[in-house]
Amino acid sequence: MTLPWDQVPPERREIGGLAGPLDDELGLLNVSLAVWMARDDSKADAAVTRAGSQALGSIDAMLRQLHQLRARMVTEYRADQDIAAARADALLEQCRQQHQEGES
Repeated sequence: MTLPWDQVPPERREIGGLAGPLDDELGLLNVSLAVWMARDDSKADAAVTRAGSQALGSIDAMLRQLHQLRARMVTEYRADQDIAAARADALLEQCRQQHQEGES
């Protein structure tokens, strides 16, 4: 299912903003990791050392961002499930009432 961004209610867009920085970090990680993988272990290379450090930094940043996103998602998901349970309870009660009226 796809939903155009302009149809997403403004109050629900904030969680999407938490995922945006992951794209940037992933791009940095890919470049840094490529430099790291292509290293020549027979000689010292400061650029490779920086790339390795940057790769680790990108991973750490993405983990922080993912934890923030997950915490927000858990909160929203639980609230959504509470609303769904309330709807189901209301429908069950309506069915019980209709069933009782039918028996009368």
